[in-house]
Amino acid sequence: MTPVVRVPEAGTGIFKQLLDAGVQNIIIPKVETGEEVEKIMYWASYAPRGNRGFGATAVRAGYYGRHADYLDRAVDEICILPQIESPKGIENLEDIVKVPGIGGIFLGPIDLAVEMGHGIDIFHPEVANAMDYMIKRIQELGKIVGTIALTPEQAKHFADLGVSFLAVGADTAFLAQGADNTLNTFKKAIES
Repeated sequence: MTPVVRVPEAGTGIFKQLLDAGVQNIIIPKVETGEEVEKIMYWASYAPRGNRGFGATAVRAGYYGRHADYLDRAVDEICILPQIESPKGIENLEDIVKVPGIGGIFLGPIDLAVEMGHGIDIFHPEVANAMDYMIKRIQELGKIVGTIALTPEQAKHFADLGVSFLAVGADTAFLAQGADNTLNTFKKAIES
C-alpha cells in the first residue's frame, strides 16, 4: 500500500516538495482542461518533459543517493491523478484523459453535485448519470479511474462499473467518531 496525497492546488513548489519527500501518488483537485494537465505533468516531470529539479540524488525519494537509478525509475513510479469534479471537467474529459503520463483519473462527486446545483446530493440522477458516464468513458480511453463512495451500495455500483480504486470514509470522520465513542464510554462509566 502506498499513500495518496491530495494537494490543495497545483504548482511547481508543492510537487517538488512532495515528490522529493518520496510521495508517489498525487491527486490534483478541480482539473478542468487538458492544458492544466500538461502544466501539471511539466511540474511533476524531469527534463526533457518537465522542470522538476534534479536534486533527487540527495533527497528521500532517491533514498538519499542510494537508488542510483531513481531518475530512470521515477517516470514509472509516480502516479499523477487529475481530479474531475465539475461540468467543465466533464466537457474536457477526453483532453484531460489523453495527456501522456497521467496515472489515471479521480472523480469528485460531491463538488460535481454542488456545481450542478444539487447541493451535496451525489445520488441525484444527473450526478449519478454523469459519474457513470465518466467512469465508462475513461476506461474506454484506456485509463484507470477511481472515486469516492459514501455507502457500501454505491461502492458496489462503482466496483461493478470497473473503477480501479475507491476512497471510503474520511480521517476526520474517523477521528470524530473515535472521540465521540471515547467520551460516551467514559461518561457511562462515570455516571453509573
